[in-house]
Amino acid sequence: MTGAGGVAAAGSPQGAQTAAAILSAGGTAVDAAIAASAVQCVVEFPWCGLGGDAFLLIRAGGDVVAINGSGAAPRRAAEGLDGLQRVPRFGPRSVAVPGLVSAWELAHKRFGTRPLPELLEPAIAVARDGFVLDSRLTAAIAGARDDPEVSPGLAALLAEANGTRFAQPELAGTLAEIGRGGGEYFYRGAFARQLAKQMNSRDGVLSRADLAAHAMSWSSPLSISYRGHVIYEHPPVSLGSVLLQELRIFEQCESSRLAFGSAELIDLMVRCKIAAFADAFAADEGMDVAARLSLKRARWWRDRLTDADTVVKGAVVAGGPDTTCLAVRDAAGTTVTMIHSLFNTFGSREVVEGTGVILNDRLASLAVPGGSDAGGLPAGPRLAPGRRPSHTLNSYLVMRGDDVVIAGATPGGRGQVQTSFQVLVNVIDLGMSPLEAVCAPRWVHGTPRTAVDDGALHLEAALGEQTAARLADLGHDVQIAGDRDDDMFGSCTAVGSDAAGGYAVADGRRGSATAGT
Repeated sequence: MTGAGGVAAAGSPQGAQTAAAILSAGGTAVDAAIAASAVQCVVEFPWCGLGGDAFLLIRAGGDVVAINGSGAAPRRAAEGLDGLQRVPRFGPRSVAVPGLVSAWELAHKRFGTRPLPELLEPAIAVARDGFVLDSRLTAAIAGARDDPEVSPGLAALLAEANGTRFAQPELAGTLAEIGRGGGEYFYRGAFARQLAKQMNSRDGVLSRADLAAHAMSWSSPLSISYRGHVIYEHPPVSLGSVLLQELRIFEQCESSRLAFGSAELIDLMVRCKIAAFADAFAADEGMDVAARLSLKRARWWRDRLTDADTVVKGAVVAGGPDTTCLAVRDAAGTTVTMIHSLFNTFGSREVVEGTGVILNDRLASLAVPGGSDAGGLPAGPRLAPGRRPSHTLNSYLVMRGDDVVIAGATPGGRGQVQTSFQVLVNVIDLGMSPLEAVCAPRWVHGTPRTAVDDGALHLEAALGEQTAARLADLGHDVQIAGDRDDDMFGSCTAVGSDAAGGYAVADGRRGSATAGT
């Protein structure tokens, strides 16, 4: 999809079409991204929502800026978890302060031109009038209905999804209130009071004080130079630094003769992935990001990648491939790439009564400070009351001179930085078009749905049996993915500059789509 008036890619056709409509009405890329994100919160409600988080990269006026739209763990988050090794995966104790609404507000104040109520109206209309449930939504709803950990609130919400068309009138009302009251309503007003009341009644610890203390600010993205390009990513708490380190190590390796889809190229990239994750989650947390991204560290890893024993496998980070993303470019060249999520499907499984808002489970499976290490599992990222937990969420933006070569993201838990690694190597090293790059068959190392990296190397079938056999000979535990594993490989959305002004691409996995003006 190309267009001089603006282009968009999103995890759902409705999101992409909404962004294009806002661009046609004179809105900026940020206006369009907010409107599309709100629609996604309605039509992709198992995977994103007002109770979730978001990360944005924005390129405008020659600058690239970042928003960490995540929230902190409650200050009392560790209370009552004595004897547990990890925070429960679902339920009120897994909920962190939602950051999405404050991310919208921050971006809108600086780059928005259309009134917030106008930007939320498309989402309000879809929530009020309903939309057709597709097969993926139907499967997610059916799976949650059969789960004994579903809260009464979510069970009641899903009971309404008993036909082909699903309306969420309470969510429509909440979106309208946000349009009128913004973050004040959500973090300090009526919504905050209702959320805190429900958490208290459900033995949760997220309080009005936690919500009122939530603050968000702009940050400088991380960046590296890579083969004549500058690649931007999110700083911690995002895992964006892992993508940059993968590329940094790969650049130091001899790869010019390795063809796309070859076992040798995949093996090398997997080793770069393992090295970057090993540094990111090393037991010694004293290594800062600058050291990990240094040329010295990249060369250190390069000299050790041929020795499998020196590459530490089993890095731990919470799993879950469930999220969504979008990217927008407007006629002025302003570019946004955004990813937002509830974390696991239906988040914490908690719904704030009377609001239609499903809450995140961002604290799920974090190691409890001082908790038992029974079972021999590695400690992994730890719960830190009052602080933002680590996120797999990240998006990237690639510049060459003054042009945005590609800016995008993908869902997929730990697979996000692996999928984006492959896309960027496809574009920059292998010379593919952006569409070819995102549609090419992929691999992912370590099953994203598990809390522990199990070391399996999953391949999409199109990579071929010969490649799979050669990778097995190289020592990999190769698994050929079937149809039921489609979610494992992400769903890319990206935009960038081209001769027509701008392009948008989406790989179609999980229903992602493009639209333009």
